[in-house]
Amino acid sequence: MSVLSPASDGVTIDRPSVAQPSDQMALVANRMHEILVTGGTFDAIYRHILAVPGKRVRAGLVLACARLLPSAAAVPLRDVVDLAIGIEMLHEASLMHDDICDGSLLRRNAPSVPAAFGVRTAARAGFHLAGQALQVVARVLADNTAVFTRHGEAPGVTYLDGISELSFGQLVETLPLPRKTPPCAGSTKSLRAQKPAPCSG
Repeated sequence: MSVLSPASDGVTIDRPSVAQPSDQMALVANRMHEILVTGGTFDAIYRHILAVPGKRVRAGLVLACARLLPSAAAVPLRDVVDLAIGIEMLHEASLMHDDICDGSLLRRNAPSVPAAFGVRTAARAGFHLAGQALQVVARVLADNTAVFTRHGEAPGVTYLDGISELSFGQLVETLPLPRKTPPCAGSTKSLRAQKPAPCSG
């Protein structure tokens, strides 16, 4: 189907025919189950989080962005879905650790992972899920080098930098703020300077 690209000065581009958004979200759900529930140590936890999936906003954004690509830069639908679930898996991993830090008993009106399976198991599962997500994303990038050839050129924007900031933000939430600092005041960078010195010995 030919469509007018707003950024192409009137030049039409061919957009590949793909499944409807609702069908793609179903593919996301099925693929996440396929990747995560494999008879491994964390199957029960992954079934638990997949049973209450949330809105999958991040996966939806990835799928929507893929539909904007011209055919010359098209990514196979299976890889688009994998990229979408990679982002969702990172999000789910962050929620596990967030619930640990906050002591949350509920997540999406269901028992949180640490409440249902214990803090230690939830922590391990969160790291495992993040690792699985990075493997999925790395495979998609490696298989579609023409599309992602400029990935990483934006200064200060990488997956690992994002995970580092996310992890530090979680750490900050567990530390007491100085009394002179109002709650929620300052950015992560300003709080970074307030972290205690490493323990010796």
